[in-house]
Amino acid sequence: MKKILFNILFILSIFCFTGCNSSFQIQVDHIDKTMYVGETIKLTTNQDSLNETGTITYKSSNEEVATVTFDGVVSALKEGEAYISAILNDHESRIYLTVLAKIEYKNTIQIIGQQSVLVNESILLKAIVTPTNTTDIEWTSSDSTIATVNILGEVKGIKPGLVTIRATLENDKSIYQEINVLVRTGSGIQDVIYNYIYHHSHELTGNLDLTSLNQTTTKIVEERKPSILGVINYFNENGKDGIGYGSCVVIEKEVKESIYLYTVLTNYHVIENYQTIKIFLGEDDLYIDAKFIRGLEPYDLALLQFESTKDIECVPLGTEEEIKDGDFVLAIGHPNGFTYYGSITFGMISSKKRTMENEQSIFIQHDAAINQGNSGGALLNLKGELIGINTLKLVGLEIEGMSFAISIETIKDFLNDKL
Repeated sequence: MKKILFNILFILSIFCFTGCNSSFQIQVDHIDKTMYVGETIKLTTNQDSLNETGTITYKSSNEEVATVTFDGVVSALKEGEAYISAILNDHESRIYLTVLAKIEYKNTIQIIGQQSVLVNESILLKAIVTPTNTTDIEWTSSDSTIATVNILGEVKGIKPGLVTIRATLENDKSIYQEINVLVRTGSGIQDVIYNYIYHHSHELTGNLDLTSLNQTTTKIVEERKPSILGVINYFNENGKDGIGYGSCVVIEKEVKESIYLYTVLTNYHVIENYQTIKIFLGEDDLYIDAKFIRGLEPYDLALLQFESTKDIECVPLGTEEEIKDGDFVLAIGHPNGFTYYGSITFGMISSKKRTMENEQSIFIQHDAAINQGNSGGALLNLKGELIGINTLKLVGLEIEGMSFAISIETIKDFLNDKL
């Protein structure tokens, strides 16, 4: 297990069951359920299919958080956690309920369009307001000597430099979005772009168009996202049953008639102390039994296999030699117990090679956001190649953007039985 210094990216929602071997079940999507204050849901069971008579009794372990009526209507009252039980004769089925504060939706603005313009030329930006669409947008430029912007979002380059264009809701000045636009001479002279968001400086040659970067990342996500799957670990630790969630990456595929045999790579701590492992195909809402093949706890890597009729592409492996400090990367995984399945974040490699006390693996440090449940997920380069398995991050009041992935260097040694 990881030392307390690290926040292992893996949800361990530990709880006990009674009647574990019974087929009597509350029929919900997952064994855990999230509701918001003020919501209600109606629980159902599979009693009819069991041909078992008797009256079902429902109860809540914490009626201040949630109540349940005699016929299975659950009401979320305040933030907190509770077990909701359904009891039929000597059988019991439970769901683990988390109640969150009600979400208050506010309008947000997204600016789309090209982010570079030549002197004396123009580009057109568009502001998209959600959830309420409106055309009442006020456009402003941080420096009109570099670039101007009119009421339609048309930006005109005046002189070389970097300018911030802001779109603001006219009826609520607190709601706005900003975008950086580079004004170039087009002479081919090197431009220095100061990235105010990440506080880095990048020296670029040639014409910059961030639209091309956007096209690259969206193409990678489209191709690789279906190959980053979920892992569910039903485990027993110290006599207590529990369930944990993580991510995995498809790296090998073997065709057996109309069945595909897949090998996936994940973290060892994702499947530690397992009794049953399932692979979750979130895009198809499928849960498939998986088999543990091999793992090395000191290197926090493991291989699993499962079979499916679905054709899934393998993620190609990158090379250690091509990884450079400052490279852009994408992280794909499933944080918070699949609540945000298929989350994608974007960042930069801070250091391509890190070692840590009491850790055997070599790590890549990066600043793409990862959270609990991202463990075992992919860190990809802008070729769409796997260069790391996201594993942990440093947390603390004075720490931000310090994520770590097991490097492809360690991964290849593990796959080739060199560790």
